[in-house]
Amino acid sequence: MSVVVKYLRRPAPFLDESFFEYLLRLSNYNGYQLASWIYYKVGTPSSSYIIKPNLESLVQLSDMTGVNIQTYHSMLNYLIDSKQKKSEIDAFIMRRGINSHSIKICPLCFKESSYYRAVWDINVLTVCHVHKCFLINRCLKCKSKIFHNRITIDKCNCGFDFCNLPILKADPEDLVLPSLIEMKLKKTEITSCVNKGFYNPLYNLSLEELIYLIIYMVRVISYFETKKKVLSFHADTSDKEFIGIISRSVSIFNSWPYEFYKFLDKYSEVKRYKLTTGIRSNFGTFQSIFLKSNSYGFIKDAFSEYIHKEWSNGHHLTFKKIDVVLEDRKYISGSEASRLLKTPWNKVKKLIEINELQGKIQKTQRFCRIFVSQESINDYMISREKFMYSKEVKNYLGICHDSVKILEENSLISRSSERSTQKYTYYHKTQVIKLLDVFDERLLKNCSGDSKCVNSSFIIRELGNCFFKISVFFKLVIEGVLIPRKKITGNGINQYLFDKFESKNAILKYKLNLSTPTNKILSSVDFSTLIGVNNSLILSWIKLGLIPRGNSNMFCSEDIKAFNMKYITLKEIKMSCNIDYREIRRRIDEIGVKPVSGEYVDGSKGYLYLRSDLVKHNILKDKGYIFKI
Repeated sequence: MSVVVKYLRRPAPFLDESFFEYLLRLSNYNGYQLASWIYYKVGTPSSSYIIKPNLESLVQLSDMTGVNIQTYHSMLNYLIDSKQKKSEIDAFIMRRGINSHSIKICPLCFKESSYYRAVWDINVLTVCHVHKCFLINRCLKCKSKIFHNRITIDKCNCGFDFCNLPILKADPEDLVLPSLIEMKLKKTEITSCVNKGFYNPLYNLSLEELIYLIIYMVRVISYFETKKKVLSFHADTSDKEFIGIISRSVSIFNSWPYEFYKFLDKYSEVKRYKLTTGIRSNFGTFQSIFLKSNSYGFIKDAFSEYIHKEWSNGHHLTFKKIDVVLEDRKYISGSEASRLLKTPWNKVKKLIEINELQGKIQKTQRFCRIFVSQESINDYMISREKFMYSKEVKNYLGICHDSVKILEENSLISRSSERSTQKYTYYHKTQVIKLLDVFDERLLKNCSGDSKCVNSSFIIRELGNCFFKISVFFKLVIEGVLIPRKKITGNGINQYLFDKFESKNAILKYKLNLSTPTNKILSSVDFSTLIGVNNSLILSWIKLGLIPRGNSNMFCSEDIKAFNMKYITLKEIKMSCNIDYREIRRRIDEIGVKPVSGEYVDGSKGYLYLRSDLVKHNILKDKGYIFKI
């Protein structure tokens, strides 16, 4: 059984004393030349960078000094609590925020109590809050820095007494941070420290969050002013530049957020990254501070408000990590807009180019970046709920692009004059959906029958040479003449099957109704349907006087029959003989028959001939077409 030898002199540690300086003081009391001997005896690593010894070492030290081990734990956790799960801030402070190598000393404190306070190890602390003087980190005699691993507690290795160090009084602005740190350590009431009623958010932070924030701001300001990426916290505490940067870092949070806005105004004047645009080009990675702790929400809110109200230098470039930061941002990136709209990135770019979306396209030598207005994204998404552009209508109904135009001309669907542009035509979504809803309604009422079925393409072909046969097909379904019997996999009208016998009868009745018109009044659209041409041609022939005009372009069926007996369209000839338009015209021109209307006659897009001219030259006979070759 081993016998524990206790030290002859066992001074009680101070609660706010540095643990390593306590070991040095203990070694001095017991006549050891260096504290490394105690490190060896208790099994604690001798490196001055190791702040926290292991539990076994503390037990041995407690046995040798008679000091309760809980006291040592309190000393080690005086600045930063030891936790099983350390946050990113705790890890940073243990690594960068506490200087365990060189130290700083208050000469007046050493004269009074001759022990080293743990709070002096904080890198950004340069002033003693008790005596309101600067801490000294360099020997006045040998000019070397003061380290933990020295021979005696109150003297430099050169023999200079620290009590004789110069007393340098601090300015009032340099006392704010020391008072804040002391308040955090002693848990002083916040209300007693508020500066003249102005809100300062630093008082609401924990010690760890306060240290981290000041170190972060010191680095930001240091790089902004001196272009040094990493500020050395081992600089002399008498260095006015170093002390000034710390003071300015603290003053930014006075009268919150007005001083902060002034800082952002100056900070944003310098463009830092040539290949970036927007926020990052002027603020770099400044936003990353928001992610370190929820307690920094006040910075997030103030920065976001500044960006939206005060800053107008380009679009708001966002990153994945700060999507939660600028929740009310005015602009989003092209990739995010692509995700929101569920459309390719190139389509977003095209929408900006045609002014469907408000934004900006910025091109560099290597990149093309897109910034889209959040407001225009919202407006566009709302409009997409109300409207469908022509390609969507085509895919939804399962028809071709020309058929979409035919449905519009026959007033089955209507375009939106507000949304439509020269390149894109938008239609009212409800009208398009209703067209297919009618098919489902008919299907539900009449879903029985096992007879042979045909699809919509068969019925449309059976309608013959009618130019508007797609609209006729929809009208026959809407009126209940054509009834869908089955629904299969497909898109649009291709999903529905019709009874073949019923469909042929319905088509025959429709054709008979057209071929034997009564004295009823028809519109120009019905007129164009009967002869199989575009409605615009009918209107142009009305202007030329080829068709007698009634009130509001309404026609008597007898007039239509008379027109059909007198004239014949080039399309009607082409559909019957299956010959190319140019070949038909060439052959007709060879025999000297001239059109009464056409592109080279009156600018009309459709050619119209007299039936009598074709019959006279034996080209038209018994409703057949004979060409002399």
